[in-house]
Amino acid sequence: MEPMTTLTFYGGISEIGGNKVLLEDRKTRVWFDFGQSFTSGSDYFIDWLQPRGVAGAKDYFEFDLLPKIPGLYSRDSLKLTDLKYREPEFDAIFISHPHFDHIAHIAFVDESIPIYLSKVGRAIVEAWEQSSTQADFGEHKYFPFEPGKKIKVGSLEVLPLEVDHSIPGACGFIAYTSEGAVVYTGDFRKHGPRATMTEEFVERAAEERPAAMVCEGTRVTPKEERGYVGGEEEVRQESDRIVAEAKKLVVATFYGRDVDRMATFAKVAKDSGRQFAVSTRTALLLTMLERIGMEVPRLGHDFLVYARRKAAGEFEEMDYYKWERPFIKDAVNFEHVNCHQGELLLNLDFYHFAELVDIHPDPGGHFIHSMSEPYSEEDLEAEVMQNWLRHFELRFHQIHASGHCSRREIEAIVKEVNPKHVIPVHTEGSEIFRKVLSNVIVPKYGEPIKF
Repeated sequence: MEPMTTLTFYGGISEIGGNKVLLEDRKTRVWFDFGQSFTSGSDYFIDWLQPRGVAGAKDYFEFDLLPKIPGLYSRDSLKLTDLKYREPEFDAIFISHPHFDHIAHIAFVDESIPIYLSKVGRAIVEAWEQSSTQADFGEHKYFPFEPGKKIKVGSLEVLPLEVDHSIPGACGFIAYTSEGAVVYTGDFRKHGPRATMTEEFVERAAEERPAAMVCEGTRVTPKEERGYVGGEEEVRQESDRIVAEAKKLVVATFYGRDVDRMATFAKVAKDSGRQFAVSTRTALLLTMLERIGMEVPRLGHDFLVYARRKAAGEFEEMDYYKWERPFIKDAVNFEHVNCHQGELLLNLDFYHFAELVDIHPDPGGHFIHSMSEPYSEEDLEAEVMQNWLRHFELRFHQIHASGHCSRREIEAIVKEVNPKHVIPVHTEGSEIFRKVLSNVIVPKYGEPIKF
């Protein structure tokens, strides 16, 4: 008999991000993640040259940046393309976590296909869409779930289990198919505040004796890793040391949805007797997560809001977007920061460095770069950033913990789960998987893997 279960990959193959994994079991068809890779379209698009929003999927199809699959995309997405609209032929999309490289391309998907993601993930998407003009994922039927409870979709049952990652609410999945369990890790790590959740996910996956394990391998690489200090606790300790000794302004930058890092710097600021000042966007995210019961830094208690200069330059409430206005009344601006430099830890993104012109920090301050280290001598963005830091005499510190398991951890996890087949995804190290693990299947774009 022909196997009734297949996995087909349309992204995340020998690349970081862009996961699009189609699981078909009997007549049930579900996706795990539907994101955009970090290098997607980089041969054709750069900086402000980007696919046209008004063209829907047309520009993406032209350069093979989206798979041409009938019964998947919305009418609006297809209206300028040569792919005719068909009623949806897929049952669901399961999103492991709302990072761009796992969720972005649902913007093109038919609105009637159910989108499953965690309750926390849904709140993050709402905050993201409210606070960014670039985050428009379309009008979907979202089904926020509680991790640990099975979800029935056609012939499948899918069990979401929370894992540790650089965004709260991230999940891995165990899908129960007619050919056995299929494990999908999403992105995960073992050195953050929720490391025990990853351990529990791995233990449960091992109990199922899975037919296949689709495993991320971001850090499965032959290159020497740079720019990591260890786990989140090491980030706190190293930042504590710098901030405690600082006499001038300390500026920090980190990923906009890394709530663990926000909590870390809130604690660092409190330990040093400073106030933690964040952007209106970060304030919105934290307050929305607090509303759904998450334990996060609280406005007025753990952080205050820094308001950037807007159109009129007078910091009037009406100058700001509606979602920003609740935060403006009690916000501080560049004048407050300039007068209280030794009392603040300021969160400032690289693309908002122009604020430093108004703040005009005293020489001898510090800048903590708490993100991945993509820098090289050829990196123009890094060069520009260093020019700003030299101009204002801010000392640079790289202090970051990865959102992903190390190569050794991945090897140990796969051996513990002991699946019949291992399928690497979200990695440039597929051949390394083959060298160190048995039963590895490296997927090929659009070619079903049968069980």
